Amino acid sequence: MNVHDFYKDFCRRLNPPPALPASEWTDYPVDVRRYFETRGVTLETITTAGVMPLTPDATPTERAWYKEHIHAPRTNTKGDPAPCVSGIGFPYFIDGDERFGRIRGLQWTPEFCEYYTEQKQPVPRFLSPGKKKVEHSSHLYILPSDREKLKKSSTIACLVEGETKTLALSSDLPALENEVNRYAAVGISGVEQFLSAPETTAIVWKNRIVYIFFDADSLRKPEVAHAEMKIAAFLVSRGARAVKSCVWKEERGKGYDDYQVFSISKDFPRDFTLSKLLKRAVPTFRKYAPSDDYEGFPLQTYCSALARVPDLKNYHVKPLLEEIASMFKRQGLKVTDVKECLEQETLRWERERAKQLVEKATKEIQEQYGISYIPDLPKGFKPLNGMLYQDDTPICNMFIIKKYISTQASDQQDYYLLGFKNKELEIPSNKFSKYRDIAELFNRNQEILHDSSARAVQKFVSQYWLINKSKPIPVVSKHTNTGWDKDGVFRLPSVDEGAEYDRGIKDAFHTCGDPEIEREYIAEIYRTHNAALNHLLSLCAPLVNILHMPNYTVIESGTGGKGKTTNILAALAQYGNCENLKFTMDATKVGQELVCSLYRDLPILMDEANTGSSGDGVKMMQTFINTIYGFDSGKGRARGGIEGGEITLRNVNEYKGLLFLTSERSLSTIMSVARNMTVGGIYRRVLEIPCDNPDFPLWHYEKDKEKTFFDDLYHNMKNHYGHFGAEWIRHISQREVQERIIQKYKFVLEQFGKIYSLKGTENLWCLVEAITPEVELLLGLEQNTIANNLKEFIAHILDHNQQQIDNQIHNTVENFMECLDHFMNENLSSFVGLSGERDDPDDIPDTKKVLPTRILGKYESSESNGTEVWLTIPAMDELCNKFGLNKNGVLEQLKAQGKVEWSEEKDERDPRKVKVRIYWYVTKWIYSKTCRCYHLYLEPPKTQETNEDGPQDDLPLNA
Repeated sequence: MNVHDFYKDFCRRLNPPPALPASEWTDYPVDVRRYFETRGVTLETITTAGVMPLTPDATPTERAWYKEHIHAPRTNTKGDPAPCVSGIGFPYFIDGDERFGRIRGLQWTPEFCEYYTEQKQPVPRFLSPGKKKVEHSSHLYILPSDREKLKKSSTIACLVEGETKTLALSSDLPALENEVNRYAAVGISGVEQFLSAPETTAIVWKNRIVYIFFDADSLRKPEVAHAEMKIAAFLVSRGARAVKSCVWKEERGKGYDDYQVFSISKDFPRDFTLSKLLKRAVPTFRKYAPSDDYEGFPLQTYCSALARVPDLKNYHVKPLLEEIASMFKRQGLKVTDVKECLEQETLRWERERAKQLVEKATKEIQEQYGISYIPDLPKGFKPLNGMLYQDDTPICNMFIIKKYISTQASDQQDYYLLGFKNKELEIPSNKFSKYRDIAELFNRNQEILHDSSARAVQKFVSQYWLINKSKPIPVVSKHTNTGWDKDGVFRLPSVDEGAEYDRGIKDAFHTCGDPEIEREYIAEIYRTHNAALNHLLSLCAPLVNILHMPNYTVIESGTGGKGKTTNILAALAQYGNCENLKFTMDATKVGQELVCSLYRDLPILMDEANTGSSGDGVKMMQTFINTIYGFDSGKGRARGGIEGGEITLRNVNEYKGLLFLTSERSLSTIMSVARNMTVGGIYRRVLEIPCDNPDFPLWHYEKDKEKTFFDDLYHNMKNHYGHFGAEWIRHISQREVQERIIQKYKFVLEQFGKIYSLKGTENLWCLVEAITPEVELLLGLEQNTIANNLKEFIAHILDHNQQQIDNQIHNTVENFMECLDHFMNENLSSFVGLSGERDDPDDIPDTKKVLPTRILGKYESSESNGTEVWLTIPAMDELCNKFGLNKNGVLEQLKAQGKVEWSEEKDERDPRKVKVRIYWYVTKWIYSKTCRCYHLYLEPPKTQETNEDGPQDDLPLNA
């Protein structure tokens, strides 16, 4: 055994390589375990670092960690992990409340890979938070133990690229420490990220020794070499005592972790390998010195690195220039040559830096003002500290042309939409012809302009438009309402971001907060609470137009404190800012009409119906009737005017969707004050949701946690809203989805009619059931989750609505009978004396025959033991008109209860005779030459008994 082999054997016995306890890796997936094992990182190290394994299951712990550190959802809309199927999450230990992390992807989704392939870019290995979501997009990766060591300038800093290499180096360095030397590993997420990390300036580098452990392939990568030399020059400028780079051959491993694995395979201990690297380290610039075996890089590469370091003093530069000159001594270069090259590179960098500043400023303008293009600024104008400058003179707050709004109407002006940092200003296009008009518009917007600054703004806008219109500056149409247009596109600001809308609509329908948080709390409502019914109803609103359904009104009635308004607001928050969609009944008819026309094909809330009555029950009922019938009509009032001596008809407002009302009084209570009018049509247009039944509350929560429950709900729906509604609109805009919903709707409607006899609201109930599977699909809920939650609650409401209709039928008949009694008492002189004893009208004298005009007849029937009344059509019309009754509705309800039957079957013996028959009671014959008679049976037969289980055998089925 030679000396070298003896030394290796001695070191192996003295300090054997650490074993990887496979039994303790059970909590980590196989691919994660393999990743760390092949790089020599121990389980203890990754546990200390808080590494988070990401699996295809996307567990709740993973989703929470991902959301906190990457500031993005772990899963896509379908609930699948994206864009990383499996990988490793590295949390960064930074100051402040903000969290930051990076993902090392082990398996990406196909869509993620396809995107970069289409962009002709390599698929990245790491994923960081978006620049807009964090304050700083890069940080130094330093473990807590190393952060503590770095507080002393005597601690030797070891820079390495990548989190895994940092973990490996951090676990190896303590083996070299003694009473004099202490070491700390400093990780860099990328070779160009060191200078931009906030921790770089926070660390004290003065009098500190620094070692750089960049990958071995840096010797053939000029961009990596350039970055490493720039880091070295920066550290020198900050007073570092020495900056050296560790070098090894690339065939022994690309990175530090690979090199350690190679050394262990050759039986060299990790501390021996690390100590050897530190002893052989060379000054960073010397690492890239040309030699017989290494060509090196052009002189410009070295000088460019120096030129790009800010605050590099002459006394720092001089020794570096001498070192570079000595490196190129074979080429005959002197210090003066290197200095001249540095001056050239400095000038070139200053020009490039100025160009970069302009590009950065324009990119910042793009981000700050939310435009889709990177603008070019007119010559002589520049942004500075949020102001627009012409040369060195400030003009006004910085602004750009965001869009050109085309109204596409001959009688209306187009607009320039000017975007300021915190506001927007629409300027009619014809106003730019006069600079004083510009000054007037700007002055109203708190932008004080005088004549010269107004001319400058006029020049800036004109030149800006000419320079950037080919970018292009978007030319968009303007919409004054939401909903489906003639091309079948749903217009909504949160969905149709390219178009422009009125300010009120934009303020109401926009997205806010985190879509994942919104989805979670909405899904919880659909799974648990009866309030989910209103959420479903609000999602039905855009489909009312597609299915050509009536405009329904949904009323939530009940005493205060039941969560009625909160329920509807939470449902409206699916689309946008619920506070901007909340109105009251204390509004003019024109105001209600305008609101409904603005928010077309969407749900609208008119809260506190009591405010529309001022304590007057009759007025409240009339307000209800006007609102419900007005919304059901779908059109506003026709209005006209005189313009230019000509009478013109203005556009009639149209609306479609669902109207939500809240009231402390039930619908039947409100309508109970009706006199001389029918209100049955109201019940056909209204779906009432009673909220007073304790067995069917809107919200399920523990009583002692009521305040906490509603506080959380308020916070969520007022800070995270609009995302799911926009997603729903995109979903139902697909043709195949619409076909599925229509097919399901027709099937449910057919089945529904076999169970319930509701007339009017059955379409809305069937639509609720038709969209439920689509909502479950979007939220990733299991099939029938929503149906199982709402089954009992919907059955309760259906029974309530059926009872309302039954009561209304009974009330209609009772009201008619009362009115008929008054009518007959007022018209006793008009009666024709008919006798129940006469079975054949031929026996009636001519003077007693039924006249074809206005005839009333009443007699006691001996056959049916009841009262029968004979009415001609004119008499029936007069009766209904006098008491405000709906004749067809009354006859329908009388027929349903077996109290009337009429027929126009001609008698074979005499074509002048019309057969009028009451089911199972009595048959009479009367003359009717010019009009038909109604034969009414008002009182039940004294000998007839009813069966509670159903009609008697001798009764007709529809009696």
